[in-house]
Amino acid sequence: MKNHHSLLSTLHSPLLKYLGIWVIGCLGTSALADEREVTAEQQAAIAAAEEIPDAKPKRPAKLPDLTKGDLIPEGKKGPPKPWSLGPTGIVGVMVGNFAGDQIQVHGTRKGSPAEGKFLFGDVITGVNGQPFVAGEHMGYRLGNAIIEAEKAENGGKLTFQVWRDKNFVKRNSKRDLQSIDIEDVFSKAMDDNSLYEWKSSEAKEQEIRNQGFTDFPIDPMTLEVELKLRVMPPYSDTSPYNCPKSKQILEDAWKVLEAKFVKDPTNPRSGQGGILEAMALVASGKPEHREIVRQWVRSPKSPWKPPTEPIGAMFEPGYRGYKGYQSWHKGFNGLNCALYYEATGDEYVLPAL
Repeated sequence: MKNHHSLLSTLHSPLLKYLGIWVIGCLGTSALADEREVTAEQQAAIAAAEEIPDAKPKRPAKLPDLTKGDLIPEGKKGPPKPWSLGPTGIVGVMVGNFAGDQIQVHGTRKGSPAEGKFLFGDVITGVNGQPFVAGEHMGYRLGNAIIEAEKAENGGKLTFQVWRDKNFVKRNSKRDLQSIDIEDVFSKAMDDNSLYEWKSSEAKEQEIRNQGFTDFPIDPMTLEVELKLRVMPPYSDTSPYNCPKSKQILEDAWKVLEAKFVKDPTNPRSGQGGILEAMALVASGKPEHREIVRQWVRSPKSPWKPPTEPIGAMFEPGYRGYKGYQSWHKGFNGLNCALYYEATGDEYVLPAL
């Protein structure tokens, strides 16, 4: 179970997704702000669930090697999405997802332990002296390494094994250090078909890519990057209940959410119009948090407003609004609205509900 929480608390820096899950669990009870009690039987079951069954992924059949200049392949929905590696501050793409053995660094978060220690294009190949192994679960390896580093006896120390191509930025950025416009060079090569008339589009792209390596060949170096994470209390066997570390993570997350509303009380900028942030604050049970949400509910951008058109309007001839699947698009909105009303008794939202 502790391994499970390591994923939730460390690999996803924006905690909102998991706070949303947490909120549903918290608001579904009558004791909103009280400490949740766990029976002895439940504690024993939680402590016994050290590992999650079937957590080991299958090794990818074709796994690129970034240290050889391979490209990260696109998926069915486009390029792979970067992950935020929790309290490290590293943002990067896991090659082969959790089953891979390399992470390409895309950047670092401002003010994080990783700021200034990684470069765009760095390849992370291991953690704490141990290389990643394809077919293992990279998320578990990272999560557990972070948990260990955060313990008082380890002083927050976390090390990464890094492979760095000193020409990566020159070969891939808009402008290199000598002010050569790489994009312009590639663009001109793309437009010049005189040399490639007999080749397929794939062959043309490879030829252009090879030219980049000709001008800026791989110049590798390996290094160990040490980060200093904040020391945290350990997870309890009953985490997230009766757990100082889980409590600290929540307190920190609430501060982040408060700042979002302070910056713009009408639009905290979540993917669901602020609902996840609002519900996470309500779940804290703190009066100051609920006042923040009460003000947001009354803002122009709140999704909990009375309907502006009849429910059946979308079936009428000439209707030009949002068509189809209204129960899907409105259903989750209504669920959260109901949870908010149950928690606060704020009758302002009843017309919308």
